[in-house]
Amino acid sequence: KTEAVQDQLRHTINETRIREFGLFDGADKAFFDTLADKVQPHAYLPEQDVFGRLESAGSLYLIMQGQVGVLRKGETEPMIVLGEGEIFGEMALYFHTPRSATIRTLDYCKFFELEYRHIRALSARFPWFGLRLEEMATQRKQSNEIAQAAYEEAAGLQRSDLPTGEVAPTGQ
Repeated sequence: KTEAVQDQLRHTINETRIREFGLFDGADKAFFDTLADKVQPHAYLPEQDVFGRLESAGSLYLIMQGQVGVLRKGETEPMIVLGEGEIFGEMALYFHTPRSATIRTLDYCKFFELEYRHIRALSARFPWFGLRLEEMATQRKQSNEIAQAAYEEAAGLQRSDLPTGEVAPTGQ
């Protein structure tokens, strides 16, 4: 009986915290009930990598407390900082690509992790959720492409006087 009470308390706490995320504005009780049972809480100390650039993706993260820095290709300091109420990790899941950036905690952080299999199930049952994630992933991808082009131009990588060419795989 104690275990059932603990599970119910955990569910209620999760649901209360999840309601704070703008991504879920307008969601009904059925959505929150389902989501509250699927998220897993995690805590990280400052300066820990949550995941690294080019790693495979299996989850997205909801920031409950703290801030993380987003380190994209070529960046040694985060140019983007995300905080409470924001999410990260959705791009690699949506586009089925490796992670485009390293996510590093800037201070003590608490997250909810939502695995890809649960995202698929939630998106099937609540189509608006899948559409919001798609929109967010698409906007962030476009923003990253613009930032990458600016980085390459500033680094002199987009010069017309540099040779270009195809690189053939070895061993063929």
